[in-house]
Amino acid sequence: MGNCLHAKKIADLVRVVDVHDVFDTSWMARLFESNVHYAIRAANEPRVFKPFLKGFVAAHCGVPIIVAAADAEARHYLGDDYPFVVENLSLGSVRQHIELFADQYATLTWKSALERLREIAAQSNRRHVEEELRVVLDAIW
Repeated sequence: MGNCLHAKKIADLVRVVDVHDVFDTSWMARLFESNVHYAIRAANEPRVFKPFLKGFVAAHCGVPIIVAAADAEARHYLGDDYPFVVENLSLGSVRQHIELFADQYATLTWKSALERLREIAAQSNRRHVEEELRVVLDAIW
């Protein structure tokens, strides 16, 4: 919950899955309960790299994700035409985007976002990653 921007102030719109205990993995089953994932983070140290892991999780859960426009890695994987990107990270703007997403549920826009996440899931499935790792290992040994 510490990385989630506006977590307490959007709790009426989203269900936050808190991962506060590294020894308790029961939260993992809850990732499949939602029809969207929210990956807007609080400001980070500029030199700290935060990979797009939430995007890969959303992809493998089969749901779209709401991301910040400033998240370069998210934009890299999702593309510039991905519809659920928030430019202005003020609380009002974020709440408005969550509500807009709810209005888009099961529309063509939502389905196009979901298709992009399906592509990411295919690019990061076990077989594909194993094949890429094999190529790297073959190249260095």
